[in-house]
Amino acid sequence: MQKIFKLTKIILYSIILYRNKINKIILFRLGDKMNKKVNLGIYVSKIKQIHDRILNYILSKREITIFNGERGKILHILWKKDNITCKELSEKTGLAINTLTPMLDRIEKAGLIERAPHPDDRRKVLIRLTEYAQGFKKEYEEISETMTNYVYEGFSQEEIGMCEEFFKRISQNLEKVEKEICKK
Repeated sequence: MQKIFKLTKIILYSIILYRNKINKIILFRLGDKMNKKVNLGIYVSKIKQIHDRILNYILSKREITIFNGERGKILHILWKKDNITCKELSEKTGLAINTLTPMLDRIEKAGLIERAPHPDDRRKVLIRLTEYAQGFKKEYEEISETMTNYVYEGFSQEEIGMCEEFFKRISQNLEKVEKEICKK
């Protein structure tokens, strides 16, 4: 009986060691992947911070105080397609409506946008650019092109396309997760 107990103990111990070894290998591999994801988050955050500092510096040198990077993003979308709802603008900017609304209030106060009732749905309001805002479009496009050149300096067209595609996929992945876990 003692021999069976001892043999069982040895077998169980071997199985535990083997399982722990496999778990360590799995955790090691997952750890490598997780480190890459953590680094990605750090790089994305760092890129945004540096990008914003450079953009704000360029805006200040050109004495443009009417909009910053965030306002510029909203104006950029409205220059592409004017007369859109707050919901559409939220989807295109990635900003939550409760974040976007006070920003729109400030942009409206600055004379860059106006709100108008939706012709087909009284519950909706359309956001549109003022003539004053239209006057900044050319300068914004020049600044945007400068920033794009800074960002992609030394990249081939193929690398730029790949980079854009990777960020698009990452964005789609996160949007999918957000819909699954945050909207419940």
